[in-house]
Amino acid sequence: MDRLAAMGAFRAVVEERAFGRAAARLSLSPASISRMVADLEQHLATRLLHRTTRSLQPTEEGRLYYERCVRILDEVDDAERRLREARDVPRGILRVTVAPSVGNATIVPLLPSFCAKYPEARVDLNLEARMLDLVRDGFDLGLRLRVSDWPSSSLVGRHVTTFENRFVASPAYLAAHGRPAHPTDLAHHRVILETATPCPGTLSFDGPDGKHAVRVDGPVRADSFTAQRFVALAGMGIAELPDYEVADDLRSGALVEVFAHHRLAPVELWAVYPAHSTLAARVRAFVDHVISGLGPGRSAADPAGYRSGPGST
Repeated sequence: MDRLAAMGAFRAVVEERAFGRAAARLSLSPASISRMVADLEQHLATRLLHRTTRSLQPTEEGRLYYERCVRILDEVDDAERRLREARDVPRGILRVTVAPSVGNATIVPLLPSFCAKYPEARVDLNLEARMLDLVRDGFDLGLRLRVSDWPSSSLVGRHVTTFENRFVASPAYLAAHGRPAHPTDLAHHRVILETATPCPGTLSFDGPDGKHAVRVDGPVRADSFTAQRFVALAGMGIAELPDYEVADDLRSGALVEVFAHHRLAPVELWAVYPAHSTLAARVRAFVDHVISGLGPGRSAADPAGYRSGPGST
């Protein structure tokens, strides 16, 4: 027996005071309605209705059961309505995780316009350097950087934009140490390295004259693009930074790009979410908003803008 369907049939009978009218209301046959109510009475071992040839009334037990059925069925209807609305209207709390190195510069500036556009949505933004497990840690969405092929994953990814890496230095540093003319010259310069890069490290370039691998070293290593930028602005060396981090500095002249024709692999930003989840409207709206704010959500390697694969998160 479908208990909710039987409760709905019983409710309709009480409110319509006739099996025929209840059947018409639910688009069922009177025999089906009668059988459902009878099955419900048998399941409860309680008579719910007084039936005569001229009237149909709930028993005292039936009246109490009817009142509870109304509350339960209305709650179920309300829950389903809210879920349908959540698929169509961006609302509720959206939990997003992104590394601070990219989030502070690219995602945080987009939050005011997103919240103004979707006032019923709330963003719970996590800025943490370590990569979190979206499912285990309860996140709707992760924004992650990828510099190579999409790894095996149980996540579905949508490409947001691609950032170029640029080698930059302050005019003061270049005046004091000279401007390198070729990537191989970095071997004789101070290079500000990422913490994850061994010191001394090796950088591999692609350029018009082919590929080059250069061993470099420098006075500072940092796991933050903001920190590396600050050190470069202080004239302490040459830094490799994504274009969003140094765009204003390049326009103002506070930093100068070197090797415009020799760069490392670009960095792709992807929006990722569990492969088997149904995207709520707030998630779809946020991803669309980020793509609109940062750039096209497609790449040459993936014209559709999506990738997925089995594996761990």
